[in-house]
Amino acid sequence: MNRTVMLWLAVAALLSIPGAPAPTVAASQIYSLKGLQGVAVGIAELPTEIRELGLHEEDVYHAVADRLEAAGLVIRTERYAIAGEPDFLVDIFGGQFVQGIITYCINVRLEQPVIIERDRTLRTIATTWSQQFIGVVGFGTDKGVVMENILALVDLFVDEHHSVNEP
Repeated sequence: MNRTVMLWLAVAALLSIPGAPAPTVAASQIYSLKGLQGVAVGIAELPTEIRELGLHEEDVYHAVADRLEAAGLVIRTERYAIAGEPDFLVDIFGGQFVQGIITYCINVRLEQPVIIERDRTLRTIATTWSQQFIGVVGFGTDKGVVMENILALVDLFVDEHHSVNEP
């Protein structure tokens, strides 16, 4: 294995250590959570390599929705979702890096309606809070490793939500 591949594997392994310090978030992202009472949860289609670990979109949806609901947020289902309501979205990108090694990136974000300050008649949807995590797992790894990293980002969102709202 050449030195470049070994270096990337070492960096990816360090980035996926459980219990690593939480990333810092800009104050503007945190304040955009003020008054947020509920969200619709959306999970993008998972990469084949992640599904082969045994993790599926429904598993991620239920785990994320349960965690957010336990934190006091109302989970708006398709039946009850209102156009323009905030969406809590989870995307996972990834693929086989080298034989037997899967690298992945988890992106969680809150998208909500915003008004453009320079022309208050303009409304659009914008990402107002987001965090990412980059990890690496080997084939045969338990799906729980990826799920733990997803839920760590959800917990960060919950902590920041609680910092500007009463739990």
